[in-house]
Amino acid sequence: MVRSKQMPTIKLPKSLLTTIQTAFKLEAKRLCRDIATILQKPEKELTEKVLQSQITLEILEDNDETHSCPILIQHSVILERCRRPCLLGTGLCIHHQSTTIIPEVPSSLKTLTRIECSEEHTMPLWCDESTGYVYGTDGTQVGWYKNERLMLIDFEEEETN
Repeated sequence: MVRSKQMPTIKLPKSLLTTIQTAFKLEAKRLCRDIATILQKPEKELTEKVLQSQITLEILEDNDETHSCPILIQHSVILERCRRPCLLGTGLCIHHQSTTIIPEVPSSLKTLTRIECSEEHTMPLWCDESTGYVYGTDGTQVGWYKNERLMLIDFEEEETN
């Protein structure tokens, strides 16, 4: 009685398929050439035998895959997405692999846009695009965004004598 061995199935994003297949075939042909020389066998025959035994690849459509981690992290009063790179095929970064439920953003919260700051101003800022108000990490208003200009409130402490 002959039992057929079932080859393992590997899940692979579609965007990597062509590159990996080409690399595998080139490496297999190189190995077959070396082995054929050592065994003094015809290279073509050996290559055909090797290339016919292939692993089944399950192709995942990666257009729908998230590439940045969607888990919400709370910084003071601001909820922010993790956005670290996801491990292929998981939809989560390495730090959130044990998370089973991805929480939805509560509808009662304001949606703010992160402002990309200059090198001299490193404090994270968020803008409410509907009002133009700019908030800091603690949720307090620190300025305005109007007419494509960012105006920040500068709180200088007075010296007491």
